[in-house]
Amino acid sequence: MAASKLSVRLSCALLAAASSMPLSARAQSKDPAAAEALFQQGKEALDRGDYDTACPKLEASLKAEAAPGTLFFLADCEEKQGRIATAWAHFKELEQKLPADDSRRPTVVQRAAALQSRIPKLTVKVASGTPANAVVTRDGIEMGAASLGSPTPIDPGEHTIAIEAPGHARNESKVVIDRPSTEITVSVGERTATGATPAGKGGAQVPVGITIGSIGVAAMVSGVIVGVVGKSNYDDSDPFCDEDDFCGPEGITIREDARTMGTAATVVFAIGAAATATGIIVWLTAPKDEGGLASTNWRVGVGPSGIVARTSW
Repeated sequence: MAASKLSVRLSCALLAAASSMPLSARAQSKDPAAAEALFQQGKEALDRGDYDTACPKLEASLKAEAAPGTLFFLADCEEKQGRIATAWAHFKELEQKLPADDSRRPTVVQRAAALQSRIPKLTVKVASGTPANAVVTRDGIEMGAASLGSPTPIDPGEHTIAIEAPGHARNESKVVIDRPSTEITVSVGERTATGATPAGKGGAQVPVGITIGSIGVAAMVSGVIVGVVGKSNYDDSDPFCDEDDFCGPEGITIREDARTMGTAATVVFAIGAAATATGIIVWLTAPKDEGGLASTNWRVGVGPSGIVARTSW
């Protein structure tokens, strides 16, 4: 009974010591007023055993202003909440931050050591044949290559292990940690359909290239037609001009209009040629898709109102 009372008194003294850590020992402040308010709310909830309220309050206080006392009580709250791996990590963090001659450091070291032997471990392995670019996550956090295949401290309870890789469906598994050591092997899901995603095999680059090329061809055809019409108009001026190309007023007007059409035809043809070349380059540099051009239909022709280019996918 005496030993029990001594233990209670010692715990109270340790908590009091942590709560009295001066603000000057805290790291660079972000919002000290908010941090203090959140700390008091969290501490009150911790004292009455409302850990679901206390832990988030203390964590928010720590984010507002990093303080050793807040970190101590957060770890204490997490331990009482059953999140012993997280609590151990926070005690170890505080252990590293406190100077070696700090009178509080032995207590923190003792708390961390007491938790370490109780922490369950989870080993996540990937099945053989798993793509090298597969990504494995635990509760939404990516696990690095060094963590895979090695026992990793984890809080008791249910956790989600997921694996995904390009070209494969996401595969997700639930694992309940209720023993000292747990092992799970994950594998990627089934292969997804080729080209099922917009980014797959060419994406939008092929139709964009063909569209640009189609417009370019239409412009070239248009330029040729305008040039032919201009040449025909030029020839219509011959009755109004002599053998030395001296023309009357009507002949001069006809030839000037014809030259304007010729210039326009040259410009339109040049733009069309450039667009056609650009379209070909865009199409040729796109990742090739099965079917490629066969899945695209485009036509260029002359309609009642001029040049018509039509493309369908």
